[in-house]
Amino acid sequence: MNMLQQVRRTNWFATGFKCLMAGAIVLFLSVSSVALFPSISKAQRMVVPQEIQPLFTQENLRFITQAQDRQPTLYFEDAEHNKGRYRQSHYTQNRPTVIYEGPNTHRVFIRGRDRDRYEQDLVLLHNDIANDRLATEPFNGATVFEFLGQWDVEEESYQIMHGSGGTVVTQVNNIPVEIDFENANYLSWIDRLEN
Repeated sequence: MNMLQQVRRTNWFATGFKCLMAGAIVLFLSVSSVALFPSISKAQRMVVPQEIQPLFTQENLRFITQAQDRQPTLYFEDAEHNKGRYRQSHYTQNRPTVIYEGPNTHRVFIRGRDRDRYEQDLVLLHNDIANDRLATEPFNGATVFEFLGQWDVEEESYQIMHGSGGTVVTQVNNIPVEIDFENANYLSWIDRLEN
């Protein structure tokens, strides 16, 4: 094989490998919430407890995340720092999901261009969280990362965590909060942490 054929073969292999890797990355990003965070991807069909329902009001709506081809996810926090999310659609058999995260869940906000880097290196994300290098207030265009529990050095993850698939929108005054507690799935991070 002459030098030109060798270069062409090498370039073909490199191009094929790059395409394969790009496809894997696209697939990873499209299911990142499910792949990275399997412990919270499935909500059970349970009754939403009445004592947490007051959290999910217009007054406590802090921001939303918006992604293509689905309704926004609404993020709530009350004066006692109880947190929760209302997923209007996705991952749950087209049924909305009320997710109660409790007062000890932390939220950090990541610039969109840094999302891929943190998804690939959770240790880097943990170090930046531990050293207060990430925003704790929402800003437009950010990705929100939520976590509860201790960092597990061996597993390189928090006990429970979630990275949003959408981007943050902070103008929420005109977003209606109409939660169908009767027909929603329910998930509690507190119950998951205790089990």
